[in-house]
Amino acid sequence: MDRKGQSTVEFALTAGILLFLLIVLVDLSVMLYVNLTMQHAVRQATRLAVTHEGYSKEELIRDIQEDSNGLYEKNALADQKPIVTVVTPSATEPPAGVTAADTGEPGELITVSLKYSRPLLTPLFRSFFPGGAYEFTVRCTMKKEP
Repeated sequence: MDRKGQSTVEFALTAGILLFLLIVLVDLSVMLYVNLTMQHAVRQATRLAVTHEGYSKEELIRDIQEDSNGLYEKNALADQKPIVTVVTPSATEPPAGVTAADTGEPGELITVSLKYSRPLLTPLFRSFFPGGAYEFTVRCTMKKEP
């Protein structure tokens, strides 16, 4: 029995699967990196908004851009701007869909949320996500300090 080329055939059968798994692993790693980076950027900007008086929404967006390592501009959604919601202490529930013009007054709750979409690299893996992109929302809520 001639066994020449047996290992080449075995490698050819398994290499495709291993390469696919490697690319999916890279895709998952990029997804997690983007999610964590954007969460960090939103959290840092929200912290600055609650600790600094007179902090504007434009400054908040600028700080998110700076802390996002260039990922803010790569958002695949048409509307990239974060939503800032301010809730007064007397409100029992946050108002749905109300966007604030500024970052609120002392004692108020500030919620900053940002929707983000990132296209996936792997065509087969992409089919598991609607639109072929990983969409997520990062959100941070803090109480404005006096």
